[in-house]
Amino acid sequence: MRNRILDTYLTTPVSKALHRSQREGKKNNPPSTRIKSESRVEEKEEGSSFQTLPEVEDEEEGNTERNRDDHSQHYEQLRSYLSNAALDIRLSNRRRRDTTFEPYYKGGRPHIGNSILELDPEDGTFSVQGHTFYPEPGLLELIFEKRPNLEDVTEDDLKKYKTILELTSAHKMNFKSSCPFNTKGNRWKYRTIISRLFGGGERQSKRLEESKKKKKKKGSGLRFVTAPDYKYWRDPNTLVERLSLLHASKTAGNNGLDGEIVEIEDELRDAGIID
Repeated sequence: MRNRILDTYLTTPVSKALHRSQREGKKNNPPSTRIKSESRVEEKEEGSSFQTLPEVEDEEEGNTERNRDDHSQHYEQLRSYLSNAALDIRLSNRRRRDTTFEPYYKGGRPHIGNSILELDPEDGTFSVQGHTFYPEPGLLELIFEKRPNLEDVTEDDLKKYKTILELTSAHKMNFKSSCPFNTKGNRWKYRTIISRLFGGGERQSKRLEESKKKKKKKGSGLRFVTAPDYKYWRDPNTLVERLSLLHASKTAGNNGLDGEIVEIEDELRDAGIID
């Protein structure tokens, strides 16, 4: 590994020049010459073999500027993700977005799990419960994408994502640390990433309740209910209960519920809960 890193280092233009000058210096200059003070070096005759090392300050400044540009670009990507969450844009990218573990808006502020997600535009960072993170591409993939591209994810990204989950309980039912793992939403992300981060959390996590049996209503007449706002659902049981209620109401004679039934079934199908 160290040899590969060294090979990479020696192939860069600045490093090659530096390495060549040092090698030539060893050939042409005795040890006493190489350690002379700067003033003595300047007094050497024109025919001397001493070579001035290439300037690297501009290169370092360039790297710093590129790092700043990268952080700025990553921060804008974070804002774009949050804008989509705020507007609930699902028609174009609903199959790509993670609607189970991702940040959401509550009271006009972005949240992840049970915590507020604070943005710092000056530093280009975000923080959760006092812990600050740079929005690196791999970390954003883990936070927002339904199926993150693991080729873009580093070990450091995984460690930071685990820290965020531990701070916010975003991977737990109802976002409570005392509750079991949420295994009913984005199953691929849970099994592939989250359960491995927490050492097989699926075994520790049991379903809170068995699938509820549909109960037929007798003698209650027609039952009309107001449709709740479930656009930002986090517990799939909410949708299952609502769907059961709608089917019961339709059986009783309410025929104006087909649109909502189809919409809920699409949500559950997209989450992998039903086929």
